[in-house]
Amino acid sequence: MLAVTAVLQINDPDPVYWVAVYGLGAAVPLMHAFGRQARFLAALTIGMIVSGMIYAAPGFFEYLQSGQLGTIAGSMDGPDAYVEPAREFIGLLIALAIVGYYGYRWRANQNR
Repeated sequence: MLAVTAVLQINDPDPVYWVAVYGLGAAVPLMHAFGRQARFLAALTIGMIVSGMIYAAPGFFEYLQSGQLGTIAGSMDGPDAYVEPAREFIGLLIALAIVGYYGYRWRANQNR
């Protein structure tokens, strides 16, 4: 899922961050599938994800306060300018859950 998202981000107006964060995020479970521990890569990716979430958080909270949760699928301009950061925040939250899961699994396996 993260690899497909990375490829889709190539057409984004600011693709460097998005392709990197989703591409690195996709590498973490891939390395896990091949039996490799990528603690540094996971930590780097989590740092990138969290920094992006901090940047997008104001727009996400504005979206929640709007009370118009259906606008997430709508236009990203005009009075609904918060839609883009809200989408970014949600995407990063999903990436954080995936990368965090594999980071947790490595730690749990190490403690056995």
